[in-house]
Amino acid sequence: MITSNIAGRHYVLRATSLGSVSRGSPVYFRGIEVGQVVDYALADDDQSLDIKVFIRAPHDQLVQAGSRFWNASGFQVSVSAEGVRFGTESVQSLLAGGIAFDTPTGAEQGESSPENTVFALHDSFESVTEAGFTEKIPYTIYFEDSVRGLNPNAPVEFRGMRVGTVKDVKLQIDVAKERILIPVTIEIEPERITLIGGAERDPDTMAAMVKRGLRAQLQSGNLLTGQLLVDLGFHPKAPPAELLHDGAYPVIPSVPSELEALTASVNGVLTELAALPLGELVQDLRTTIQSLERLTSSPKATETLEALSASATALQTVMANLDQQLGPLMSQARGTLASAEAIVGPESAVRYDLNAMLKELTGAARSIRVFADYLERHPEALLRGKPGFASQ
Repeated sequence: MITSNIAGRHYVLRATSLGSVSRGSPVYFRGIEVGQVVDYALADDDQSLDIKVFIRAPHDQLVQAGSRFWNASGFQVSVSAEGVRFGTESVQSLLAGGIAFDTPTGAEQGESSPENTVFALHDSFESVTEAGFTEKIPYTIYFEDSVRGLNPNAPVEFRGMRVGTVKDVKLQIDVAKERILIPVTIEIEPERITLIGGAERDPDTMAAMVKRGLRAQLQSGNLLTGQLLVDLGFHPKAPPAELLHDGAYPVIPSVPSELEALTASVNGVLTELAALPLGELVQDLRTTIQSLERLTSSPKATETLEALSASATALQTVMANLDQQLGPLMSQARGTLASAEAIVGPESAVRYDLNAMLKELTGAARSIRVFADYLERHPEALLRGKPGFASQ
């Protein structure tokens, strides 16, 4: 019981259902009991519940404008593409129910909320996180694969990061076109994406990304549970496509899942194998083998192999004889070259005498050229002699 001499404040939590909460259920802040539920009643709209809680001082200072409350009653079990999760606030909340709250970093205002401030009571801590993303852009994706394991609230990821949530999965049958369609509605949450470099959000961004090859694909989110998720990624080899606007929401094109693509590839190979004339190929192979057997076992083949062996032996004999005959010739050739080197080599006597004779011939030619030049200028010298040599 809460008496008037206990310091603290009352707050109102608005919820869609009471759950396991009852009068006296504890209220926790990061695992520490700081208050309790004192009362509950239908709200004025008769569609929701108002749960009144009391937070003891000094913990009531922790309740601020950015505080978030969630139902921590019982034992929470969630099965999703992220896996199987178990959680409970405490043994007491497991038995009697409970409520938890927290004020995230950056949401503190420095001042506590006044008495009887109304807060929303979320179903779980996960729903508290999701409630922080208020901007949602819906899209439709048509899948031709089996969507077994794809449920509402499954994540929509881009390169492993969550960017949205699956909202609805339906089955449609187009009787006129005899087609079965599986439209999946997703919501992209732009607040999960941070833009840098001065860029601003553009409604045509998705259309541009689709032109560049952005496609939706089903992928396994958890092998244990078999849950699927929607993955957005670029597929350069996908056929060209655009963001369509032929329904309630824009349509993002899809590509087959990796397992579906592998299955189709294997089926194509098996189909090609089945179309091959395997019987004829086997028969041709047998005929070829039999022909080879007859060829290798025939007398002519044996004679041919023996003749080839004899030819190889004769060729080896000829090469040996040729080597014997060429040996002396090669030695004689080497001697001849050595003699020639001795005669005309740079250090040989013949080479020296030839050089001396060439020098003498060069001097004689020079003297004759000088004498001829003189006679051309003084032809009378043949009769009178050269002046200055008369006395000789």
